[in-house]
Amino acid sequence: MKKSFKILFAILLVSTLVCALAACNNQCADGHLYGPSQITTPATCTTEGVRTYTCLRCGETRTEAE
Repeated sequence: MKKSFKILFAILLVSTLVCALAACNNQCADGHLYGPSQITTPATCTTEGVRTYTCLRCGETRTEAE
């Protein structure tokens, strides 16, 4: 019985993660879920850099000065 519960739990966990990470236009109505940022333009002595965040749900990006 314990093995069946573990398998069911694993299936539910995987399906929840897949749904959370799936690109869906309607899922972001309550706000984006941004993942780790990446430096897309490194800063130099004369210019600011750019850090980019990507929504894990729909793929939209936002940037900020680095």
